[in-house]
Amino acid sequence: MKIYYKRLSHFGEDEYVYYLSMTDDSRKEAIARMRVENDKRRSILGESLARLGISKIIGCDEREINFTRTEKGKPICNKEGVFFNVSHCDGTVVCAVDMQNVGIDLERIRKIEARVTDIACTNADKQFIFGESDYGIDDIITDKDILNRFLTVWTAKEAYFKFVGIGVIGFQTVSYSDISARCQTLERNGYMMSVYSENEKNALEFIEVL
Repeated sequence: MKIYYKRLSHFGEDEYVYYLSMTDDSRKEAIARMRVENDKRRSILGESLARLGISKIIGCDEREINFTRTEKGKPICNKEGVFFNVSHCDGTVVCAVDMQNVGIDLERIRKIEARVTDIACTNADKQFIFGESDYGIDDIITDKDILNRFLTVWTAKEAYFKFVGIGVIGFQTVSYSDISARCQTLERNGYMMSVYSENEKNALEFIEVL
């Protein structure tokens, strides 16, 4: 599996216009309706990474690739036998491309209110995250190990829901232990990233696009 990533600050105006020109009219209209300029740029940047990855893996021209969505809203392309998934956080966009279905999520490592675990975690998740520590519901989580475990759970669940393509139907409907075997989580450049795939062990190749 290849994971392409790029900073929004490295996505120039010429690139934005070029990749926007490849989209169909309905997509151009959807982009135009976005009120925040960076949302437009992140969206097209994600598509540009998907085009790059798909073209490399199957040997086609980027302009031959068209994107649609399933009934549940999962992005797919018109090329059979190749799959992709995009995530972004702040100014970083990542795209996983593989010959099998994949989901990916990216989150910045930051302080978290402990109360978020009541929304995002099952009791088993909380035990995994906190262990014997005595965080209260109103506390701010600052401990790096606990933060990393929480973001592991969070990104793994996001990646899983994106993999199955049904949208986030409730973080408490699945425990991390149920999905961890097919999920790989990494800390990279101040972010936590999880990839959920068909295989339990999938070699990951990171490619920074400049």
